[in-house]
Amino acid sequence: RWAPFATACVLAGGRGIRMRGQDKLLLSFSGERLLSRMARHLSTRFTDLVAVSSRPEVFSGLGYRVVPDSYTDAGPIAGLHAALVAARSEWVYLLACDMPFFSAAWVDSLESAIASSGSGPVAAAARAGRHFEPFHAMYHRSLANSIENAFAAGGKAPSIQSVVRMQPALLLEAPDLSLIHI
Repeated sequence: RWAPFATACVLAGGRGIRMRGQDKLLLSFSGERLLSRMARHLSTRFTDLVAVSSRPEVFSGLGYRVVPDSYTDAGPIAGLHAALVAARSEWVYLLACDMPFFSAAWVDSLESAIASSGSGPVAAAARAGRHFEPFHAMYHRSLANSIENAFAAGGKAPSIQSVVRMQPALLLEAPDLSLIHI
């Protein structure tokens, strides 16, 4: 049996538009391959590391289980869905492959808020104005059903915001996540 907060997932899809065509999966950070650095730091906290990617060879030897997107060309929500389905624990900590920052203290805050909520939230994330930051957030495995229902409704692919907003979620005040260093 897995601990409730054992899974961390790195989304490794996208077209790299912000990266001006650079391959995000091969980036280095502080002299170390970013994916390797992320795995090293995440594994101090999580025992189940998942990468959602169509390129499993890039993750060879890094300690990630690699799964493909559940829905093609649907953005981060497809990766979140794949992570939730693949998770070995109830909760998944989500981040993207080009996010080199991580804070165990922030993870502690999310886990503590979830444990003390009693309201059965499907997500815990940092408040960002009227919205929330979808990365560096925790998602409950049960959210996979809501994502499937949103896709089944047809039309434009749903966003993480739109699916989570319709359910109980914990939005916490947080430090500027862009400044949290590994």
